[in-house]
Amino acid sequence: MMTVHRAWRPQPLWTPAGLLLGTACGALVGLVVMTAWTALDGFDGVGALGAYAAVVGGFVGGATGLVVGAVMTFLVGSHLPHEEARDRAAVVGTLATTFVLALALTPLWPAYVLGAPALVVGMLCAGPLCLWLAATPPFRSDVG
Repeated sequence: MMTVHRAWRPQPLWTPAGLLLGTACGALVGLVVMTAWTALDGFDGVGALGAYAAVVGGFVGGATGLVVGAVMTFLVGSHLPHEEARDRAAVVGTLATTFVLALALTPLWPAYVLGAPALVVGMLCAGPLCLWLAATPPFRSDVG
């Protein structure tokens, strides 16, 4: 009996998906974190600051998602069996997102306290989103 080995194949769909999901997640995380922060602080301009935070969060999330998507293109290729691709997508998505966001927030060290909630919420968003995305038909390499 002959054994067939599947060759490594990158999955280029991760890059645009990372950009889109990162932008959406970043905008949502920015809006929620800044709105909660300003509401708890008693600031009156919650809406305006929340909208600004959504724009900035969307930009940061999009840049982060683009980098993470590029990494996942090569680490979560279309040659992997379905279960392994899902597991790897969740782990790589969570760890890469956390690493890239922490690296991006490093220049803001004195104000790092402001970015810590966004880092935690972004990390908690990334894993489940990557797990879900790896299970969708364009990313699946096999049916089983």
